[in-house]
Amino acid sequence: MNDLLELALDAHGGLDRWNKFNTVSVDMSLGGLAWTAFGHPDNPIAKTTYEAQLRSQRVSFNPFRVESQTALMTPGAVSISEGSKVLELLTDPRASYEKLERGQAWTVPQLLYFISYAVSTYLTIPFIFTLPGFVTEEIEPWEEAGEVWRRLKVTFPENWAYHTREQLYYFDRNGLLKRNDYQVDIIRGNGTAHYVFDYADFQGIKLPTRRHVYGRDENRQYVKNPMRIDVRMNQVKFA
Repeated sequence: MNDLLELALDAHGGLDRWNKFNTVSVDMSLGGLAWTAFGHPDNPIAKTTYEAQLRSQRVSFNPFRVESQTALMTPGAVSISEGSKVLELLTDPRASYEKLERGQAWTVPQLLYFISYAVSTYLTIPFIFTLPGFVTEEIEPWEEAGEVWRRLKVTFPENWAYHTREQLYYFDRNGLLKRNDYQVDIIRGNGTAHYVFDYADFQGIKLPTRRHVYGRDENRQYVKNPMRIDVRMNQVKFA
């Protein structure tokens, strides 16, 4: 493990503390213009309660849309159920985006897949980088906002659902995450600059409660308008 990852782990609460938990649940709201681009201006998951496993990508929404429905996402399938009855099922969800024409609306299970894998990653950074299959490397630092941020290049394992397999994470001098750069493979779009702020302590784990996602130019400078996605996380609970 490199020293930047060690610093980040300690800054976010420490691996010993993290290892006491198995799941995380959060009440969150999602804004921004991306949902319109995906064909869902009235995002059915705009406000929801979400629960995820910490060491595998198993995500549930209970309830989902209405009180009687639930949803479940794993990297291999997305389902929406009512009691024991499966209402919608999408298998091999990642491959389903390859069939979409540009501008075609996503199905609700496709939307669920995107939100589920993304948030499951957001809630577990930097701790998931210690799991088998993740590869980390510190690269040259970055200057922004009058600060010097250290950068960690992370390669995700192939069996993980991710935005893109290789991503950059920017940490301040104390080891707190400030920014994440990636491209979203399933959208086949341009690069993204994803900023985090408003940290809070949840049972000894420090997490950012706000996230703003912007485009970025060829020099890795973020493009302020429009804001693609605005994430607000509330009432985070580990168990």
